[in-house]
Amino acid sequence: MEEQEPIREHQESHQVTRSSGHLSGEDKVFAALSYISVMFIIPLILRHDQDEVYFHARQGMVLFGAEVVVWFVLFMLESFVVALMPTTSFGLVSILGAAAWILFVVLSTIGIYFIFRNKKWEMPILGKIAKRIEV
Repeated sequence: MEEQEPIREHQESHQVTRSSGHLSGEDKVFAALSYISVMFIIPLILRHDQDEVYFHARQGMVLFGAEVVVWFVLFMLESFVVALMPTTSFGLVSILGAAAWILFVVLSTIGIYFIFRNKKWEMPILGKIAKRIEV
């Protein structure tokens, strides 16, 4: 079995490795579904036995969990701010919500990009959490 070599990009904490095997076109589609919100469930169930797809499905699951937590925190923040300052709440929460949305879209897009380049990309922070989860 061929060892995976880490590829350093921009000296950041995330890690990109060469994929141990090329995914078929169908498997790439299933892996890409992992990064589209709750769709991570489909590859998690249907391609559980394929390590490459399973890797992406776990990262997608953790990304979705992070989205839920962030949206819940923003909802609570909005409720709190509305109670204290009704006129300023919309702007603050809207800016934070837009920033969170952009972050999640960028992470999903990067994950899908590396799937089609036949590389595994471990997301910063979330990738380490995903490694520890067994479903």
